[in-house]
Amino acid sequence: MKVALVALNKPGNYALALHYLEQYSLADSELSRVVRFSVLQADVDVSSKWMVARILASRPDLVGFSCNIWNVRRSLKIARLLKRINPRLVVAIGGQEATRSSIPYLAENTCLDLLVDGEGEEVFRQVLRRYALRGGQGLEEVAGLQFRVDGQIRVNPPAPPIEDLNSIPSPYLNGAIRVDSNSHLGARNISVPAGPSP
Repeated sequence: MKVALVALNKPGNYALALHYLEQYSLADSELSRVVRFSVLQADVDVSSKWMVARILASRPDLVGFSCNIWNVRRSLKIARLLKRINPRLVVAIGGQEATRSSIPYLAENTCLDLLVDGEGEEVFRQVLRRYALRGGQGLEEVAGLQFRVDGQIRVNPPAPPIEDLNSIPSPYLNGAIRVDSNSHLGARNISVPAGPSP
């Protein structure tokens, strides 16, 4: 199973959350054998069509967007384009903008299949276990998840927080993020061609 994790960032920034999701999921020995990740980050004003092409180049089965107030509209635009091209693609959102939001994102955006509401590491790992190991069955068992099934939206109970934060692998310590010694920021953003914005 191929998973693309996507963040559209303020210029010069990056989304650490994507790397935590990836590393926490890969710490699961069963998932690490059957799931491959692409972490794709770019500035929020990158061309939507360019970003769609970049995402599809990784040939994902599932695309997850990390959403904040500054990128949710662009993320949803890209999600709609992706779903139009590949209706079978599973599209998920999570992050600060999706968590306990007063906006019914699933109801208003039919391009979305899943919404991770709250702390994402364990919820996302459980989602991947359902898709990669059980053919998408059992989503109703995943606390902290909202999902679409048979045209209806299902809202599961909230997930408890992870008690032992040491159980979440550090993307810095295991080398998933290369630290730029000049800026002390992670240096894994994808290169973005110059050109007009969206």
